[in-house]
Amino acid sequence: MIQKVRNEIREEYGISDTLEFAHIAVSFYDTWFTRGHASQIGVGCVIDILTGYVIDYEVMSKHSTDCEYAKTVLGGKSAEYLIWFDSHKTSCSINNTGTSGTMERAAAYKLWYRSGKMGFRYTTILSNGDAKAFNYLKEKNIYGADTEI
Repeated sequence: MIQKVRNEIREEYGISDTLEFAHIAVSFYDTWFTRGHASQIGVGCVIDILTGYVIDYEVMSKHSTDCEYAKTVLGGKSAEYLIWFDSHKTSCSINNTGTSGTMERAAAYKLWYRSGKMGFRYTTILSNGDAKAFNYLKEKNIYGADTEI
C-alpha cells in the first residue's frame, strides 16, 4: 500500500524515470507516548505537502518487553541472558539507546537517509517545534554538498 502511495506522489511531481530523484516538500511530524523528555516510544513521519500522503515513518523505541522479561527470568548479567540476547538483538525493538530527547533527531535522520532508496529527496521541510531535527539534518548534510535541505 505504501509503495502505491509513493508512486502516486512521484506522478504528482511529474517524475516517471525511476532513476531520477523527486525533490519534494514535506512536513516532518513526531509524536511520543509520553510528554516531556522521558518517553520510551515515539513515531516520526514524513508527509508530502502536495498530496498530504504519509510517505514514510519510523517507530523509535528505548524499551523492549522481551528484553525486560528475559532479564527478569534469566538474570540480566547471566550467561543465559547473554546467549538469549545474542539471538534476539536482530529483532529487538530497541533502536535508540540515546536520551529520549534524541529520538526526534534519530527518527528524522533515518527517514531522510531512507528517502533516496525510494527515489525522493526531501529538500523543503515544514515542521513545528524548535527545529532541532531540521538543524540536525542540515548539520549531517545528508544529501551531500550538491543538495541542500
